[in-house]
Amino acid sequence: MIIEFEGRTWDVDPTTINVDEWRQFKRVYQMTPSKFEEGVKEGDPDAYTFLYWIMLRRSGNQLVSLGDHLKPDIIALNAAVAAATEDEPGPEPEPEAPPVPTFPPVSAASPAPASPPTTTPPSSPAASTPPAATSGGPVTSSSSAPSTSVFSPASATSTNPGSVSSP
Repeated sequence: MIIEFEGRTWDVDPTTINVDEWRQFKRVYQMTPSKFEEGVKEGDPDAYTFLYWIMLRRSGNQLVSLGDHLKPDIIALNAAVAAATEDEPGPEPEPEAPPVPTFPPVSAASPAPASPPTTTPPSSPAASTPPAATSGGPVTSSSSAPSTSVFSPASATSTNPGSVSSP
């Protein structure tokens, strides 16, 4: 973002603030990056002092320390940031997606079916009950598929950790 402040043009990109600068900000003002963003929106003097410190550092003044001895004109800096934010181009609007076709295509000339489709009547309840459930024994699975858990990947099918499976 390009900020016009104190008769100078400052090129500041808040996304380039490094971890050491954020840590210094937290040490001095006990604020996090999200609080900084909120503070800039609300005109917080500490947030603007930090922004001013970043502006100074980005302009080559690496020796300036962060603290209350920095006294930028907060009202003027707030106005300059607001103007810079307004001047920035917003994100490009996304083009509208084309309509999703329906399958099969619906047309007004579709003929109605000649007769209703036939259905197979349900089988008797005894025929649909699994054999294990009717015998009174435990329900078991005869499937040979490997079991998986949330702690092991689904592709881990071997129980021997030293074995190698080939595709």
